[in-house]
Amino acid sequence: MKLVESTLLLCVCWLSALSPHPTTRNSISNLNKHQAMSMNTNHDDGGDWVDVVTTKRKGAQIQAQKQLSSNSNSNSQCILVLVGLPGSGKSYFASKLEKESFSQYVRVNQDALGTRKKCETACRQALSRGKSVIIDRCNFDATQREHWLKFGVPCECIVFNYDKELCIRRCKERRNHETIDSRNAAGVVRGMAKGFRPPLPHSPQYQRHVTITSFRKSNEIVQSYIDRISRD
Repeated sequence: MKLVESTLLLCVCWLSALSPHPTTRNSISNLNKHQAMSMNTNHDDGGDWVDVVTTKRKGAQIQAQKQLSSNSNSNSQCILVLVGLPGSGKSYFASKLEKESFSQYVRVNQDALGTRKKCETACRQALSRGKSVIIDRCNFDATQREHWLKFGVPCECIVFNYDKELCIRRCKERRNHETIDSRNAAGVVRGMAKGFRPPLPHSPQYQRHVTITSFRKSNEIVQSYIDRISRD
């Protein structure tokens, strides 16, 4: 079993070496293959094999990260303005995109930072490093959103359109949330829903407008931004 798995890993490495300029998609694909192989490893074979797989996996991850970083440039920077009620999936989306882009998209979350001013500072710092920014806060009306239109960077709007009762159920199930106690979730969500005013689909302030209504759609949009980095 060890011999077969070793042969497979060597083949993957040999094929990767044939390409002088591996693409980001290939790098990530190789990483996924290494992860799958390590998951199927027989742990009774000893620690040496696991160490080899772990080293190869880390190498593929570093390669993918370098490729994404080299493809990122100031011309492709943008601010993603997330819009949605608490519990609508904004933080899931933002965290997933930040992780899978190797922080080429930086999540700025008001629940964690505490105030909008701190979010603005974090946004400005990320932009100065050449990163794109994900504004992970409710941004429930035009006044809340206008702050992010003043940075001189193209803005895109992602609206999380979920029924408020579903958002309430999700908030009640959360534990140790920074700002919303699960016992008060219903009042908070319903109160915010009364003033919820998402932008119109063709609002000229935004270069792109996307509406998310499912986890599947959320994952698809995350992938679209990863693909964008690969193309730039």
